[in-house]
Amino acid sequence: MYKLAILDLDGTILDTIGDLDSALNHTLETFSLPCITTEKTRSLVGRGLRNLVKDASGSTDEDMISKMHSEMVSYYTAHSMERTVPYPHIPEALHSLKESGVRLAVLSNKKDEVTVALCEHFFPGMFDLCQGEKAGVPIKPSPESVLSVMERLGCSPEDTVYVGDSEVDITTAANAGIDSIIVTWGFRKKEDLEKAGAKVLADDVITMKDLILNC
Repeated sequence: MYKLAILDLDGTILDTIGDLDSALNHTLETFSLPCITTEKTRSLVGRGLRNLVKDASGSTDEDMISKMHSEMVSYYTAHSMERTVPYPHIPEALHSLKESGVRLAVLSNKKDEVTVALCEHFFPGMFDLCQGEKAGVPIKPSPESVLSVMERLGCSPEDTVYVGDSEVDITTAANAGIDSIIVTWGFRKKEDLEKAGAKVLADDVITMKDLILNC
């Protein structure tokens, strides 16, 4: 059994795509840019909101990207819980893991205050630590935040697993030198995850839980 499971947020334990898509297209409209489809948004999510607006807009103007980023952060912060829901059976699985003695943490490229608010709203009291993007700390796939979480919770790489749904999560775990479990119900297609190097895949929540408990 792993002693610590560090979980990604978007596409792993919460289906946030509706609110992210609404906030992104609001931002694009505000700057008189074409809206994009939900599926396109889904394919771009994972590297933080600044990269999301940059990729969706196609802009190379850093000043414009900064303004768009500020607009999206403001809008998304105010509307982050309107269409967001936990994936089916996730709350029960997390409770079972916690009851079994696994320490649980969330690590997201979403802004820290929004990450914490979402965790407290949808999973009150479930996590030992919730952390999002913080000023001066590199976002995933940098291993810095993962290593910090392990240090703060007193767990070694051998005792830790990272659970996510994207190529960013695969690379993050590899960079941190820890095992990963990549779920296939999130924002990426299974075949794309396999091409990105995912070695351990979970097609359902029960499998994810069992992989954590029976490593």
